[in-house]
Amino acid sequence: MNIQITAIADGYIAFNSPLGNGVARCQDVGIEVGGTYSVEFDVDVVLSLAEHFISKGHPDPSINWNGQHNIICGRVESIDQDEDVCLRLSPDCIIIFSQQVGMLEVGDIVTLKIPRELFRVSIIGR
Repeated sequence: MNIQITAIADGYIAFNSPLGNGVARCQDVGIEVGGTYSVEFDVDVVLSLAEHFISKGHPDPSINWNGQHNIICGRVESIDQDEDVCLRLSPDCIIIFSQQVGMLEVGDIVTLKIPRELFRVSIIGR
């Protein structure tokens, strides 16, 4: 997915994308405010129902920053034997994360809240 960077500060970026806006950690050098980059998203924690799960059934895939968390909505495309979940947001965007056993099932439409410290963006093709 392509994002446009709107701000850079203290190891974090703010961005706009076709799915909405967000804030995430980014370690890539040479990026610029206003630049558009192809990226990969990662979540750096095993998600739990109590801390990261908002609801099932949100109809529209999206990423939105609410001032404290990235609110991420998508459909569970697959879950492997290690409980790693592939969350599909669009044809060109997936987020891979680990879950507590049995938290989600393939086909679930879910809304997650992920703080910026645990949401990571990596630039592809650099």
